[in-house]
Amino acid sequence: MREVQEQIRGITVIFSRQGEKADSVIQRLAREMGSGCVVVTSDREVRRAVEASDAAAIYSGEFRSKLKSLDVETFHDEDQVPTHPTSQAFHHQGKRGNPRKLSKIERRRRERLKKL
Repeated sequence: MREVQEQIRGITVIFSRQGEKADSVIQRLAREMGSGCVVVTSDREVRRAVEASDAAAIYSGEFRSKLKSLDVETFHDEDQVPTHPTSQAFHHQGKRGNPRKLSKIERRRRERLKKL
């Protein structure tokens, strides 16, 4: 039996096959799509597998915050850490270099998120 796909308001919903875990479907799709894929999950195992496939993974709470702030906050310089309170998670303490510049991983992840 093949996976069932359904279009709902411009979003493709993919249902796993009977007996197949949804996590494995997400991981497979991330491998197939690679860097063009963004996965929203709070599952650490799925997150690790997705990031190993060169896809971006963000926590669901972070995604919710991004959605809420879409019409409120605009970054003029994407490589700079915003002064918004929710951005504190992106600031890495104890590292060398410009403390206002995002890490390379975070800059890559944000570029992928722009495609959303």
